[in-house]
Amino acid sequence: MSPDGKRVIVRERDGFFIHAVDGSDRSPVPNLAEGEMPIGWSADARSLLVRQPGLPTRVVLLNLQRGTKVAWLELMPPDPAGVSSVPWIHFALAGGGEAYAYSHHQITSELYLVRGVQ
Repeated sequence: MSPDGKRVIVRERDGFFIHAVDGSDRSPVPNLAEGEMPIGWSADARSLLVRQPGLPTRVVLLNLQRGTKVAWLELMPPDPAGVSSVPWIHFALAGGGEAYAYSHHQITSELYLVRGVQ
C-alpha cells in the first residue's frame, strides 16, 4: 500500500499493476525488466523500490511519472558462498528515517577427497 493509503501494487498474470484503492484507476508499473520485483514505495509515493535479481542484489528507485530508475541500495551478504539471491528485503521509511533488513538462503556443502581406497 502506498504511504498515502490510496494505491496498491498488485501482481497479475500479465505483470505488476498499480490500483487505486477506490477502484477508479489501474495502470501497469512502467519500465520493469525481466526478474525485477516491486517491493515497496518511496516515502513520498512518487517512486517504487524495485529489487533487481542476482548478487549483489540492487534496489533501484523507479520514478512512476518518468519511468526512470536510479540506483538506491546494494546488498551483499557478508559471506556470499552458496547464496544465489536476497529474496526478502523489508524497509521502514517513515518519520524521515531509513532502515532495512534483509535475509538470504545459504546452501553450503563439504567435499571430501578420499585416496588409496581399493
